Amino acid sequence: MVRYFRRHINIKKIRELKNLTRDFVSAELEMSTSGYGKIERGEIDLTISRVVQIAEILSVSVFDILFFDAEIFFIKDNIPIEVNISKNYVERKKLIYYHEHPNKMLKKQN
Repeated sequence: MVRYFRRHINIKKIRELKNLTRDFVSAELEMSTSGYGKIERGEIDLTISRVVQIAEILSVSVFDILFFDAEIFFIKDNIPIEVNISKNYVERKKLIYYHEHPNKMLKKQN
């Protein structure tokens, strides 16, 4: 199978590598968490505009979503290297999200 057809898997891997929750990404997409879960499971077809939107939220390129290779994010002994990751942007968005949704932060801590 060509990697292009694994975009839903790539979205999930990138989200997890960036330590983002499904709740956060679904809120940014203005959709339900279960609806976003369908994207990560490949149960719905994505439009180009939705892929672009997801790429912006994850701070990666559309190319990264379509052709992501997890091996480029790791070097020997699984020590992560940051490629196309803007921690400041992601951290700022997470702070805003948890400020607007304090009950989500409480659930995450429990």
